[in-house]
Amino acid sequence: MGRIALMGTLIPIFNASTGLNTRIDPTRLVFDPEAGITDLAVAYNIDHDYTGRVSRRKGFEATGITSGSHSLYCDGGDALVVIGTNLCLVASDLSSTRALATVTENAPVDYAQVGDMIFWLNGHEKGFVRNQENHAWVKGTYYGPTSTRQLSDPPVGTLLCAYKGRMWIAQGTVLFFSDPYSLNAFNLAHGFFPFEGDEITMVRGVKAGMFVGTDDAVWFLEGNTPASFKPYKAARSGAFKGTAAYVDLSDLSPKEFLQNRTGEALVWTGPEGVSIGMPDGQVFHLTKDKHAQIQATDGGSCVIDGRYVCTLAP
Repeated sequence: MGRIALMGTLIPIFNASTGLNTRIDPTRLVFDPEAGITDLAVAYNIDHDYTGRVSRRKGFEATGITSGSHSLYCDGGDALVVIGTNLCLVASDLSSTRALATVTENAPVDYAQVGDMIFWLNGHEKGFVRNQENHAWVKGTYYGPTSTRQLSDPPVGTLLCAYKGRMWIAQGTVLFFSDPYSLNAFNLAHGFFPFEGDEITMVRGVKAGMFVGTDDAVWFLEGNTPASFKPYKAARSGAFKGTAAYVDLSDLSPKEFLQNRTGEALVWTGPEGVSIGMPDGQVFHLTKDKHAQIQATDGGSCVIDGRYVCTLAP
């Protein structure tokens, strides 16, 4: 907190912040001289919590892994990362890595954990990791009633999501889905949904359906199966690839905003800023009143102590 003394009276000049505001001119930011609370015109390497407290970020701690890397992933199981042209297993103490598969350099990898398996793809290669080893992700042998349907290996897309017993894979503007309770077999002739826009940038499921982001909008596929889906445009602004992260609503504040909602929600960043998709499919733009239009290609995200953290690539 900052204060100045005037005629023996302490006047607060900064007690707390209401967050970063890049939408209006810094000279027009509203300031309450009695409370000492204002928006921030610039924020660099700071931590801001829901109470308005501003503090310096703790910084970084060096690990035994120093190579340039990307596509770090862990969802309760093994930790994976891409270093150069290798998909690697990360040691539990962050001291080292072990190469599992050869991948295309600089191609971001998307992952989906199902039980003890981590499925992955990057637009060029695909596979799944189990028991700390990589395996080929192929159709396998079909067992069931005689059928004339032509089942294929999973397509090599750029995004994937396991939802309601199926695997969903985005390839360009098309979202493919597997047979029910079979994450390997795809009917590519009929098992897909086309979307408007240049590219699908987000595929994530919540309780009532699936959020599918594109370059210019976010759609919600309401329902449990492809045949029962009721698609509608949930947001008229797209999502940047790699910025989606799940958050438990019980960890969020203020509670008044949640309107008694519970469960797991989805947070992402797009041109209009940070948005949250509720378990029922409703979308709220959390920063549209304070953040100017954002320009980015993709990013990365995670949730730390109930707070959404996102980095963006220009």
